[in-house]
Amino acid sequence: MGKSTDKKNTSQENQESQKYLIKVNQKMAQSKNMPVYFVGIIERKTPKAYKFIGSGVMLKKKMGVCSICGRDLTNPNSITLGIGPICAGNQGVSVLEGYTDKDIEKELHKIKIDTWLPASCVELEEDLSNIGSCPDITIPITEKKDEVKKEVVKELKFDMGVISIYFPFDTGTMLKVKALSGRRYKKEPAPHWTCPDTIQNRYDLQNLGFIIPDEKRGLGKTGETESIESIEMPPIPSHLNAVLMPFQKEGVRFVYEKKGRALISDQMGLGKSLQALTYLEMNSDKCIIICPASLKLTWAKELNKWNTNYNLWLCSGKKNKSKIQIVSNTLATKDVYIVNWDILGNATEEKRDYKTGKTKKVDIPYTGWVDFLLDMEPDLVIADEIHFAKNAKNIRSRGLIRIGKRVSHFIGLSGTPIENRPVEFFSTLNLINANLFSSWWNYTKRYCAAKQTRFGLDSSGCSNIEELHEIVSNVMIRRKKEDVLPDLPKKRRIVIPVEITNRKKYDLAERDIIEFLRNTVGKDAAEKAGNAEALVEISKLRELAYQGKKKAVVRWVTDYLETENKLVIFAIHKEVLDYLEEYFKDICVRIDGQTPVNNRQNIVDQFQTDPKIKLFLGNVKAAGVGLTLTAANSTCFVEFPWSPGQSDQAEDRVHRIGQESDSVNAYYLVAEKTIDIKFLEMLDEKRKIVDGVLDGKTVENVSLIKILLNS
Repeated sequence: MGKSTDKKNTSQENQESQKYLIKVNQKMAQSKNMPVYFVGIIERKTPKAYKFIGSGVMLKKKMGVCSICGRDLTNPNSITLGIGPICAGNQGVSVLEGYTDKDIEKELHKIKIDTWLPASCVELEEDLSNIGSCPDITIPITEKKDEVKKEVVKELKFDMGVISIYFPFDTGTMLKVKALSGRRYKKEPAPHWTCPDTIQNRYDLQNLGFIIPDEKRGLGKTGETESIESIEMPPIPSHLNAVLMPFQKEGVRFVYEKKGRALISDQMGLGKSLQALTYLEMNSDKCIIICPASLKLTWAKELNKWNTNYNLWLCSGKKNKSKIQIVSNTLATKDVYIVNWDILGNATEEKRDYKTGKTKKVDIPYTGWVDFLLDMEPDLVIADEIHFAKNAKNIRSRGLIRIGKRVSHFIGLSGTPIENRPVEFFSTLNLINANLFSSWWNYTKRYCAAKQTRFGLDSSGCSNIEELHEIVSNVMIRRKKEDVLPDLPKKRRIVIPVEITNRKKYDLAERDIIEFLRNTVGKDAAEKAGNAEALVEISKLRELAYQGKKKAVVRWVTDYLETENKLVIFAIHKEVLDYLEEYFKDICVRIDGQTPVNNRQNIVDQFQTDPKIKLFLGNVKAAGVGLTLTAANSTCFVEFPWSPGQSDQAEDRVHRIGQESDSVNAYYLVAEKTIDIKFLEMLDEKRKIVDGVLDGKTVENVSLIKILLNS
């Protein structure tokens, strides 16, 4: 038995040391950069391949081909030596300089072979009579050294947006690491796993017991990290620092700590826009503000008030009718462009992909404002009511995504970033910081309880909500009114300027009426607020202002209702209430002078208790006193009464006992550059008179006619 084994081992050793003349397929030899002919030993083999150790060789019998590349030879000297001029030159010899076979052979022996070759590409010949001197070939002996195994430490390494994961082998840990999004296994330099550096993956690794260093807690747009404590925010400009409430300063600092990519999600009425404008003043030279059409003039008004070092541009229209209007020109190099959501994105068309045969939507360049605004090379985008972009496939979202990915700083504003379910939140979060989640699929699977149905993927559910909130808190700051109650005024009046559609007609009428007041009524009559003839003309002007702004009013109310809050609207004329009731008929109730007394309370109760009823429409005189409408926390004046007492009473329909909100807002929708402005001036002056009576202050008398004549 032992002798048989010894013979077998000896036979195997002889076979392994057997030298062969090997001919390699010409194409394979060229790909491996090796000779066609060489002498070699089979070090290892499989059924389909050989591992050869060998050297180049000189053939005695010349076959008219190069022993290195296998090509046909034509030069007599080359045929004699069995090697072509190019291959010989590569070995440092020349077939034209009198080199002999031995010279060539010596050089060929220097060519070493150590490679695997497919069995189908080689021919083995045991007869070595056709070669010159046989080179010495030995199989290298490798001695295995005793390796000292290093103890694997459970740790994470961060580098260029990738996390390297090291841990002692444990089946449970390995399975959980394999569940990480985008994970990969690496053998070098030591066995470990890697995954993309996203907050979601960091959260999962922390739950697995890995330690996330403090300096890696903050995550920038590109995965770069920086300790929050190391960030020093420059001082807030003095004119803004004086008006910012403490919680608003905290919001500005939060955005700064996130390197200008954050979501301010404070409840409505807490001054999100002022926080964004403060960051703009401190960090931006060229900014784009995207907002609903009804708020464009509001933003312009705020910018003119707080950011006086910027040229302000309003973008309107789309396609070939687009235009840009400069609102304020400071001759500065800093610019702010205000554009509404509906005209931002390009129009699209269907195009077929000829490789896949599928059709897809592609942008038609410069059919929206997005391309023009990108040409301006902005450094900051402020997206007001960013939940408008919850659907990544619609036109306005596509436009926002294009801009958002190109700018360094991106601030989203919304009191209701999620309206129904978590799936709506992904587009917003991914725009602000693409390193939060690795993909839409992983997000929906983890946080939307995504499941496959016969109709496709259903991602309308929710799951792991607490975890989602913790991750989102890395880029979102949100305060409720009750959280900042000590800083908040009980009632705020907010002026919302809107554009009118009948500007030429209105300007002509206003010019005629002012001329009439000057020439017909006279200066003395102008001092009397009750001049009947003048009041008739003023009423005509108010009617024109309303007709010009009524579409803007509807847009603003529609935008407001997307916050899921109820609203109380006051007006003066029946025609105004009729128009609003017709537009919002399914979600509104109404009280005016024609409402039966015995039905008024039923209407109030319906507004207070029915979740489907979102709007209360009221005449200032008929509904402005005696009613409790605390289901809403805001009022809106479409037309304005003659006395501040009437407007104050109407405001207090929601600001009274039973109001669950700690602060209420009174919105005044004012037609820009019209008599509406004069009305507000008059109300303010009259309010001063009332305060003068109550507080013992002397105030000059005022009338609307006088204000008009002095304009």
